[in-house]
Amino acid sequence: MEIKEECALYLEDYYKGLFFGNVNKKYRAMTKAEANKRLSRLNEAGLEKIVKANELSDIHAMASKVCSYLMHRENHLKPGPMTDEWTADYEGMQAFCGALARKDLEYVSFLTLEELEQVMKMQGVRRYLLTNSLERAYQLFYVPKTIKRGIREAIQQKPEDEYPGAREMKRKFILHIGPTNSGKTHDAWSA
Repeated sequence: MEIKEECALYLEDYYKGLFFGNVNKKYRAMTKAEANKRLSRLNEAGLEKIVKANELSDIHAMASKVCSYLMHRENHLKPGPMTDEWTADYEGMQAFCGALARKDLEYVSFLTLEELEQVMKMQGVRRYLLTNSLERAYQLFYVPKTIKRGIREAIQQKPEDEYPGAREMKRKFILHIGPTNSGKTHDAWSA
């Protein structure tokens, strides 16, 4: 299925704000070697190997950790080659956000921009997307709420207004009550 370009651009910007934003500020201790190992896997070539949406959850978690590491390192850099390396890593992760957005959208390409925006505005989605794929967030957040909304719209709030003709009928109800084996059914049939 074809990915809608406006959705890809929206999600790319959203991911940049998510992975490099306040939601992801919690620093996770990591050595430079560990960061480099993860950075080597976080690229478009690595995304091409993914065939199932659930595999993207690991990529989201890795990207989250690396971006948190880069934000932490930003405040501790001294001018020199380390700054240049940090800048290259930072720009690489910014570009990766776009590639990740496109890969995520492959699994929910049927979403319109409006629906995608609704998914992203749901409570809890921002933190959830740090470690899980968009497809999983769609299943857990958007689908149940949409079904619930549809049911609420289908069922009237005042069922007594639903059949006015039945409410206008003159009816007589006879209640047959008593203990077990006292002839309630027999009396009802005889009435």
